[in-house]
Amino acid sequence: VTIVGPAKIERLRWQEIKLTAAASVPSCDGSEVPSVKLMYTWKVYKGLQYVRNIKSISPDPRVFKLAPETFDTDTSYYIYVEVVATEVEGMPFSSASTTLLIGRSGIKAEISGGSRIVSSAEDLIVTASESFDIDYPDADSTTNLNYKWSCRTVEPVYGDDCTNIIGIYNASSTFIIQSEVITLA
Repeated sequence: VTIVGPAKIERLRWQEIKLTAAASVPSCDGSEVPSVKLMYTWKVYKGLQYVRNIKSISPDPRVFKLAPETFDTDTSYYIYVEVVATEVEGMPFSSASTTLLIGRSGIKAEISGGSRIVSSAEDLIVTASESFDIDYPDADSTTNLNYKWSCRTVEPVYGDDCTNIIGIYNASSTFIIQSEVITLA
């Protein structure tokens, strides 16, 4: 048996995983034995630990298919397939494996409320609460992401640091600049 494709596969968590095993039973003269029933068993290991709850969703036993978001990011998995010829005397078997590396996709930053004209009589509210981790899009972004805000002035001097207005480090997904802090140029 062989797993079709490279010995090491790299994917991202949001991508589907699909592996195919190719197997045949040779006869004593080296030709392929036709119509032999083969039983395929797929296993997933995370390090040396067998992961029991990961099962293929493919109806074809030769194909190991998993939905996106099954694996953890920044993790290496070992995918193993064993094929047994159940109708041949002695039930000969063969196995193959591949390494699956799940990488990290990153963060999708969404900032609302910036780049606009605000009266000095109203607070400026800017939020990044719609930002999310691409690998874990359903996770609560206000608790699972770390936020660090900074700002630069446009006028009177472009690019001057203005973090003294919002604080050096504001870990919240939203920050408010109070109207009394906003000065007219």
